[in-house]
Amino acid sequence: MPRVPRSRGGGEEKYSGAGVSTNPDINTTAVQTNGKIDFSHISNILEGAIDVLGNDNTKLATLENLLKTVLEKVAQKTRSRQNSKKRSSSTPPLAVPKTLIPPLTKKDLLSVGLTHAGFDHSRQNNVNDATNIERFKAFYGLEPTTLVPAFTDVKNKFPEATFHHLLITMNWLTLYDKYLVLSGRWGYHPDTIGPLVWRYARMIQSFLNDKVGLHHVDMDTAIPLSLDTATFTVNEIRTDPNSRWYDHKSHSSGFKYEFSLSTKKPQIAWTNGPFPGSKHEREQNVSLQKELGESLGSLQKMEESTELLRLEKDKAEMERSNAQRRIDQLEDQICGLLSSGKDFRYQLEWEREQNVSLQKELGDSRCEIERLREAGNELQHLLTSHLQQLESQIERAHANTVTIEQEKEKMVDRCFETEEQLAEATALQSEMQKQLLLSRQREDEMLVERTARELEIQQLQVQNTSLAEKQAELEKEVVYFKLQVERIMDELFIDNMPPLVCDENVPCVEDELMEVERSEKNPKRKRKY
Repeated sequence: MPRVPRSRGGGEEKYSGAGVSTNPDINTTAVQTNGKIDFSHISNILEGAIDVLGNDNTKLATLENLLKTVLEKVAQKTRSRQNSKKRSSSTPPLAVPKTLIPPLTKKDLLSVGLTHAGFDHSRQNNVNDATNIERFKAFYGLEPTTLVPAFTDVKNKFPEATFHHLLITMNWLTLYDKYLVLSGRWGYHPDTIGPLVWRYARMIQSFLNDKVGLHHVDMDTAIPLSLDTATFTVNEIRTDPNSRWYDHKSHSSGFKYEFSLSTKKPQIAWTNGPFPGSKHEREQNVSLQKELGESLGSLQKMEESTELLRLEKDKAEMERSNAQRRIDQLEDQICGLLSSGKDFRYQLEWEREQNVSLQKELGDSRCEIERLREAGNELQHLLTSHLQQLESQIERAHANTVTIEQEKEKMVDRCFETEEQLAEATALQSEMQKQLLLSRQREDEMLVERTARELEIQQLQVQNTSLAEKQAELEKEVVYFKLQVERIMDELFIDNMPPLVCDENVPCVEDELMEVERSEKNPKRKRKY
């Protein structure tokens, strides 16, 4: 193990006041190897210093204090570097949750939605909140602050629903991407995404009657409602190309919807649509004006009848109070007369007459009171019956409104189903057209092939004719050669026969045979006999 060299003088070790050598033979490059710090070398140096100091507790304590001071400096440098790194980072990293669980927050929905849209947490941290919200609206149509309560209501009404599937549905409703595009973005099979987004869209649609209706509107104001038409632009309809979808305001194809809003609070009171983009707004407003006029007229009649009943009730109560006050006055007068105690006869007669008149007036008052009570009861009964009729009319109107909304919802569902069936029929028609085109191409190919075969048959027939002619010629040549062979064989046979000495006419016979041969070779030559 390397040791720190000691500085010796006169046989004694010289130490400074701090307890360590004043001139150690150590430089800064001694603890570096190829530009890197060699911690093992530093450890060896410290162990050597401990061996040099020996058992001197004072010097060991001084070395310990020195090491503590150095370690504190190292810790300060480490903290300063960490603080500088924290200051250099603009915003803390955004923790993106893997799943969305209740209770849903704006921050979680924004982070998860942007992550699925292709913006990871590092890109989300590099921009401000306004940019992230604009990115979110580009993919999902609305801000997270709007979607959080809507998603929460859907989750409360349909516990099996998930926030993840609601995000997929809003992405589909905003961009209307193909199922293959959504499959790559969300990791589901295209055949699964189609029924999924339609089912969740109907879940959101089920809140129409709860959120939209005239029962949310305060009709006490002078102008309770406003009416306007909004156009929603769409891509050109491929299955039904027509000029009636063209909207002259946006210069594109689209659908128009009527909206009636409350002027007192942010509340949708009525909706109507969809209409083709080319339909004028005046034609669309006729049905709404008619329905609103009927509703406002019925409400006004109800208010007038209620006011009349209230006035009649107040009048009856006033007459009843006047009669009761008159009865009280008469009773007070009778009690006063009875308590006077006068004995004069004329006074008694007068009192009797006065009592008779008072009793008569009292009876008349009691009859009037009974009549007023009966009239009040009749008015109250009439008022109660009117109120019940009004309540029943309101309930019937509300039931009719709910029935109309349900019918409208059914019509929308039927429209969606019709569109799906039309899309399927269009796809089937295109498939049949493709098959028909393929069959026509196949027929054309078969016709060409048949024509080629007919040409080949004709060529083969010509070849057969030529071959038959050649065969006839060959047969003729064969017959000729057979005759030649027979002649040659006959000549050979004759030549091989022994001559007859006794036959004197042999030379004449030979001359005759030669003449026959010449005549066969040359038919024009006449035979001589």
